[in-house]
Amino acid sequence: MLVRVYYAILLYSSFIFLTEWSTATLPPLDSFVPLWPLWWGHALGLSTVAVAQCVRIFFVGATFVGVLWYDRWYARLFVFAGIWQVHALASSFGIVSHPWYGWMFTSLIFVLLPDSIWRNEPAHETRRTFLLVIWWAQAYIMLTYTLSGIWKLLVGLQQTAAGEVSGFAPMGLAYQIADWLPKIQGEAIFGPFIITHPYIGWAMYLVVQYMQIFAIYTMIRPSLQKLWCIELVLFHFGTFLLMGITFSPFIPLLLALFFFSPFIPEAVSWRQIAFELPIVGQLLQFVRTKLLAHRTIGR
Repeated sequence: MLVRVYYAILLYSSFIFLTEWSTATLPPLDSFVPLWPLWWGHALGLSTVAVAQCVRIFFVGATFVGVLWYDRWYARLFVFAGIWQVHALASSFGIVSHPWYGWMFTSLIFVLLPDSIWRNEPAHETRRTFLLVIWWAQAYIMLTYTLSGIWKLLVGLQQTAAGEVSGFAPMGLAYQIADWLPKIQGEAIFGPFIITHPYIGWAMYLVVQYMQIFAIYTMIRPSLQKLWCIELVLFHFGTFLLMGITFSPFIPLLLALFFFSPFIPEAVSWRQIAFELPIVGQLLQFVRTKLLAHRTIGR
């Protein structure tokens, strides 16, 4: 189910890309500096518009092949080639397209899925390999969030040590929004609200940093995966509403990989989730141990 949903979402994303990157909506053509994966455009003497048209059509065709034959490694490789070209095109106008990194690398990892899992009754080792590849793709995504969280932590500590307003300070997020909005020459729906009510943004930002830092932790505590998935989706909605930054390709990717994760236990209680939360769970366990010890002594 996870693999089917993954390629179905990609097909839908290819149609979105087809409409968003039409001839009328292309970035300024004079800023086009093609990255090396688009070498064929120069070799064939194609214009920028022609290269964009070829990439758009190829992406739709590749994802359509992926939906029909996701159980064939060469079809999955074809999908990766499509995303690779999309990322190269989107990154050839002066700014690297970060949102497509997740799809590009996970689609490359999915090429290694054993095709025999869909043939008759797969062997135990085949099942194990299949799950390991899924785990690898999930771990890659969560690692990107953890690295982002660690970067925020290190920069915040440096700013705090220097006596500056950091991401840990009550005004931290409000300052970031106030600095960012003039750069995009636009408005974010709730950006001004957080600037005038910084303490609301402060609480949310601290939670986001916590969730990002410990994202990779969910790969050894799968009961937390759905919770982290929901929070990270809300984080991407939040960056759009507060700062006008869109990372829309990450939202369906998170839902595809983690909402249908095969590693989440069938029955997970909120109590189990609370005790498996990093740091929070250890504190709860410490308090419970102390309370049990106190009751034992009282008896």
